[in-house]
Amino acid sequence: MDILIGRDDIRGPFQLNSLNRPTVVINRRSGVITVDGVIKFSGRCDADDGHRRF
Repeated sequence: MDILIGRDDIRGPFQLNSLNRPTVVINRRSGVITVDGVIKFSGRCDADDGHRRF
């Protein structure tokens, strides 16, 4: 739903359940993935010389 794919990131919300609609942001350069909702999550992929990861 409402996914935005940009040069440096991919972002958009998703429906987890009836009360929780978190937003996911994937930084295509740094590999950082964040989920911002009722429960928050942040992770990181290995860096790759400044190239986009996704």
